[in-house]
Amino acid sequence: MKFLGIEDIPVELIKPSPFNPRMMGLTPEEPSIKQLAGSIQRDSQLNPIITRKMKANSEVYYEIVDGDRRYIAIAEILKLKTIRAAVYEMNEMEAFRVRFVSNIVKEELHPIEKGSYCKEYFKRLAKEENLSYEEAWNNKGVKFRILSQIAQEIGVGISTITGWIALWDAYPIEAQKFIARNKEELRRGLGSPTLAQNCIRLAKMLKIEPQEVLKQAVKNSFSSTLIEMATYDAENGKLLLTPKNWVQELKRFNEEYSRRGSVRLKRTLLEELKTIASKNKIRLEAIIEMGLAFALNHKREFQKFILQQIGKSEES
Repeated sequence: MKFLGIEDIPVELIKPSPFNPRMMGLTPEEPSIKQLAGSIQRDSQLNPIITRKMKANSEVYYEIVDGDRRYIAIAEILKLKTIRAAVYEMNEMEAFRVRFVSNIVKEELHPIEKGSYCKEYFKRLAKEENLSYEEAWNNKGVKFRILSQIAQEIGVGISTITGWIALWDAYPIEAQKFIARNKEELRRGLGSPTLAQNCIRLAKMLKIEPQEVLKQAVKNSFSSTLIEMATYDAENGKLLLTPKNWVQELKRFNEEYSRRGSVRLKRTLLEELKTIASKNKIRLEAIIEMGLAFALNHKREFQKFILQQIGKSEES
């Protein structure tokens, strides 16, 4: 990658990236882009877009690597004739990596869209090793190595990346409207990405489409923890769920499910529970609730354990 300088480039010579991570697209009608246009009109363009210099049929043009929103604000709303751009020479993989890192950290990018981007990056890194996506994904060593590289570049955990990819693989675009991308959408009643991920697990067990589970979860205000706990009980034979009865059974399960106030835990015990939760990819709260449920389902053994602990406490 070679930096060629900063230039004021005619709008007609600039082309948007053919790979835009935002599935919903960018339009001049988006409030955030209108706000950006107002800011640029007031203060001028403070930050150049990033482009790579391209050539086709002896004609030079500039492909946007980062800065699609600024391009739309300047070219389509403000109708300015030039855009300030940082110009680079980049190959395809270098351009993709810059787009990936610059876009993946943006809060307005939906987790599903991040999943699409991460999956595409995984494919490209696998191709560099002469492997197909399926070959790399199904090889634990290769999968871990590639995911570790991606995780290091964007500063998130491997489990976060696999969660994003799982969302992208599970939910078509028409189902994405049920998944919140920010706190405001959560307040409006949409499901969280964690809820959507837990719905995938339940749907797999029921052998139905994840979007059907998610729609009902949002409609009936089923929490992520409720879905996780019900799935766990169903997998362990404590709750009978079928494609026909699962909604009613979860409503009943929800009525029985209640929360207690905050509980203080010994630090060493908390650390052990965190390790168990991490190893099994289950939320810490769910592990604690499962422990309580286990204790209540084995009252005799639990009472014996309590008496033993009381005896130890008295001895000390």
